[in-house]
Amino acid sequence: MIGRKKELALITQGLLPSGKLRCALINGVRGIGKSTLLEEITSSLFATGNFLFIPANGSECSSPHDLLSQFTRNIFFSQSIEGTELLRNFARNINSKLPLGGNGTDQESAEVFVEELNSCFSKCAESNDLPTPILLIEDLDQLNKESRNWLSQEFNHALRKVPEFKSCRFIFTSRYDIEKFSDFWARFGIDNPVSVKLEKFNLNEVKKFAEFHNFNEINITELNNVSEGIPSSVLKYLQNGFIVNNKKIEMVNDPGQIGVDLSKFSEKELEYLVYASYPSKINRYILEHFCSPKLSAFTYNWLKRQQGICDILPCGDLVLNESHREYFRSAHIESDPTEAERLRTLASVVDAFYELFPNTDLHWIPINLQILNFFTKNLCRKIFDEFEYEDVCNFLDTRDDIFKSNGKSFSIPDDTLLLIRRYMELNDIQIREGLVERIREVWDNDQISRQKRKTTIETEKTNLENEIEDIQTQVSHFKQLKQSIEDGFKKPVSNKPQRVITFNISVVLIFVGLAVTGGSLLSDSLGSYHAACGLVVTIFGFFWPNVETRNAVRSGAAGSSTNLAIETQRRSLDHRINGLLNRANSVAINLENLSTESKDLDDSSVEPYLADN
Repeated sequence: MIGRKKELALITQGLLPSGKLRCALINGVRGIGKSTLLEEITSSLFATGNFLFIPANGSECSSPHDLLSQFTRNIFFSQSIEGTELLRNFARNINSKLPLGGNGTDQESAEVFVEELNSCFSKCAESNDLPTPILLIEDLDQLNKESRNWLSQEFNHALRKVPEFKSCRFIFTSRYDIEKFSDFWARFGIDNPVSVKLEKFNLNEVKKFAEFHNFNEINITELNNVSEGIPSSVLKYLQNGFIVNNKKIEMVNDPGQIGVDLSKFSEKELEYLVYASYPSKINRYILEHFCSPKLSAFTYNWLKRQQGICDILPCGDLVLNESHREYFRSAHIESDPTEAERLRTLASVVDAFYELFPNTDLHWIPINLQILNFFTKNLCRKIFDEFEYEDVCNFLDTRDDIFKSNGKSFSIPDDTLLLIRRYMELNDIQIREGLVERIREVWDNDQISRQKRKTTIETEKTNLENEIEDIQTQVSHFKQLKQSIEDGFKKPVSNKPQRVITFNISVVLIFVGLAVTGGSLLSDSLGSYHAACGLVVTIFGFFWPNVETRNAVRSGAAGSSTNLAIETQRRSLDHRINGLLNRANSVAINLENLSTESKDLDDSSVEPYLADN
């Protein structure tokens, strides 16, 4: 593999059972060869051991169910395992137990998928030789936040619950470096993911790459400069013939040397050939930039019938022979240098524009979008009609190589923007009438809506902050109450000695009282006073108080009852405290979402929709 042998060896050796690589992020600019390297890694591992590959592409997934759907469709075993029929059963079981895109929580979806997958590959592997699962996620940066959170939390937790998946390895690709996803690694529980950054090709690697694709006589330095050493750009230039042969084509003075007798052509037909000599590819739409629509139609139809002048591409476009192009361009320069220079400049811009936007039916999209600093699908819905909006959405989804994406917002890169405006300038093309006024109207309405939403967000944030403070107060109160119950149980007051007063009968007092009372009745020396005293003493004899000091002794049954009551109260308080804490976490998440939304509103209102042309 040209220029990537070191990276290929690092990852493949690390993913072997004896290797220690758990997670790697292959990163680099668009077109640098991340997908190609991933294919080479998969192919190398496919033939060397027992592996279970679970691939998905983040650019094609907008939800956790999309990820599960891709996992189910794309999953495959290495060659050393016979699991084709088992994989079919696995897909059928998933579709019956958890219809993809259907009902069920994200946690349930992850657990069902992992359990079914574990059941599948456990059956087709020897007990002592289980396959190593490898999760392959391309374009991690294009995976939305919801799907990344599900991947690092619910799906990750489901994997960790199954012992067979503890050895799971993870390979991701992205345009951004590893620091861009620090929160993702933290939630995933991956401490040291390995960053594998792909560098651009050097001059020698560009040469080997060109020779590998059977392009030998080319200007390597020029090819390296225009492609910037990016493999996909190198291949694109090679396949589209933008890099000319090192051998300079000499000026043809004799028309007979180009292989066709020009004397048989009329003056009008020679004019056709002059116009056809400027664009690199020829069709009726491209020729309209160099001559009238009627003349372009005649030129295109006439060229298709000529033998030896041009080649017909699979798409139907024509390519004029290089010797003919050079001859007629040179002849035009001699006859009308000013017009020839204008057409040469026009041809370079038209060629680049059609290379980037080959579908002429959709040219109106970049031409009208170029007046915007940035745009979203929601904004496009407001400024275009229903059918146009559908075309714009499909264009954005299929041509993500053109636009810069920042979340839900898109913008046109400066070099592409310059090309579009230059194309419009040379061909006197204008944007749609009334579009600017419509965009300004939408901007004003959106500003009002943003301001209202910001006011609502601030009110909601204040309410949620007050709710959090109230929850903190309640939690503190319940914790103190729980602590006081535990302290009272450890040091109860009832364990101290208690003084107990009881009433008993005193025989002595009763006897004395009755004797005095009887004596007063029998003896004249004792009067009524003594009789009353005798009655009082007798009454006290029946209700004589007795004070005792007792130690509280707790019986076994009473102690068990008290422990149960204390434990019940403590669990009740724990339940209330946990409920309040869960509510506080939910409120905190809502606060974070509101803050993020508020920041997005501020960012979207800083730069106006319309660009200053």
